[in-house]
Parts: sequence; C-alpha cells; structure tokens
Amino acid sequence: MRWLILLIVIIIAVYFIWENMVFVKSRYDIKIPYLNSNLRGLKICHISDLHLPHHRVNLKHLSQEITKEKPDLIVITGDIFSSGIDRDNQNNIRYLGQSLNEVAPIYAVSGNNDLPYMQGDKWRKTLETHGIHVLMDEAASISIKGEEIVLIGLEETQEMSDYEVVPETRNFLENIKMKKRHEKKTKILLAHHPEFFEQYVNNSDIDVDLVLSGHTHGGQVRLPLMGGIYARGQGFNPYYDYGLYHSKNNPAVRMIINRGLATTSFTFRVFNKMEVGFITLY
Repeated sequence: MRWLILLIVIIIAVYFIWENMVFVKSRYDIKIPYLNSNLRGLKICHISDLHLPHHRVNLKHLSQEITKEKPDLIVITGDIFSSGIDRDNQNNIRYLGQSLNEVAPIYAVSGNNDLPYMQGDKWRKTLETHGIHVLMDEAASISIKGEEIVLIGLEETQEMSDYEVVPETRNFLENIKMKKRHEKKTKILLAHHPEFFEQYVNNSDIDVDLVLSGHTHGGQVRLPLMGGIYARGQGFNPYYDYGLYHSKNNPAVRMIINRGLATTSFTFRVFNKMEVGFITLY
C-alpha cells in the first residue's frame, strides 16, 4: 500500500511539473458585425504575460508552433518583462521579433510588470528595434488582405497597476486619437487588464468590436466547476479569469482573456496550462 501511495504521489508530481512546462493552443471563432468580406477568416495569434526572463516555454518551440498556424497578425497583451531589460531579455526579444516577423506583423501593449521599466523610452525602443510595434494609447491602421483593421493599444498606468479605486465612469480610451477614416473599420482593443472591460466598452465614443486581454494567468490555480482561484486586482474567485466574455450592456462586443506563458510569484499553475490563442474573425 505504501508503494502504491508513493507511486500515486510521484505520478501527480510529474504531471504538475509537466503541466507547468507546456502550452496549449486555444481557438476562438469570433463573429464581427459588418466585417469586410475580404477579412473573413483573418487569423490573430494572441500571446500574453511572457514575464521575461521567467517565461516557462521554450521560445524556439513557441515560434515554431506559431509559424505552423500562419496567422495574419500577432499581438502581445502586456507583461513582457519581469526583471528589467538586461542583455538576456534583449536577446529574448530579438529572437521573438526576428522569428515571428517572418510570419506576421507584431503589435504589443504594456502591462503592470512592464511599468517599472517604462521610464524614458528604453522599453519601447527595445521592442521596436526588434520589429515589435508598440501601441501606448495609440491606434494603428493595419492593411491585411487588402483591407484595413484598426488596432488600439492601451498604455499601462500607475493607477491601473496600483488598483486604486477607479470610478465606473472612467474613460480609459480618452487619450486615444482616432482618424476619421477609422470610424467604420473593425476595431480591436489590446488592453492588459480585463477587469475594466465594461468601462472600455461603455465609457468611450470609440466603438470597439473585440477586446484582447491578459493579466490574470487564468487564475493561476483552477478547480473543476469553480474556475480560477485568484486574480490580482479582482481577488479570490475572479469573474474575469480566462476565456470568452460578452459585454453586459453590448453583447455584440466580446473580450478574450489569455492565460499567458509564465507564472506569478506563486510559481506553480494547477489545472491551468499556459496558452497561445488563435482567433479567427468571420
């Protein structure tokens, strides 16, 4: 009996170690009202929360798996760094930028863990030098398949990072300047924090069609029938932890939360593999 118990413990331990070293591919088919017919089938690769150099995935394997999918666009929704922009992290970004730019254009926004390194322009320059376009309270028009879509990137602020009381009337998109020709284009918002989803949708004159987010790590520990246990900024039993959500006031607007490719200060994920998302618009 002791040997059986020991064997079970070893199997469980090996499983959890393995689970923390692999990522899964999640797939979403998202209907966008009035999407231009040329853009139907457009595929977006969504990654988040790399926390370099504390990422848990092999970057070469990550690049190879993304390349196999042939996405039209790659987005990174924040928390790219966790311990400064040293030589190792610059090499990591160089590899990702060079390898993935051969596949599709890459756009990124900042997250709370990036904030300490964003004084001055080193954070932005590091990414852009290696082919990763940065959006900091900015909108960019991207030509894909002969048509344009608009990517909007929300910049991380100390207010968001500190989880100060944020009024429900807060317009997070107030600093983003939109061009007249953007108004009737499909708009995708990249925003690290999912907990402000309804404010992104309801408190702005900018009509977004889809929000892509990260930050929660899927709740870090997930339990059957319960979901994520904890998410920073939401506390225990978070409502926004992972997956697809519809806006309560505007159900046509969806948000997808990515589980990320690293861990928090609690170093293990439980029943919660890392993730790369692939989103197809139709």
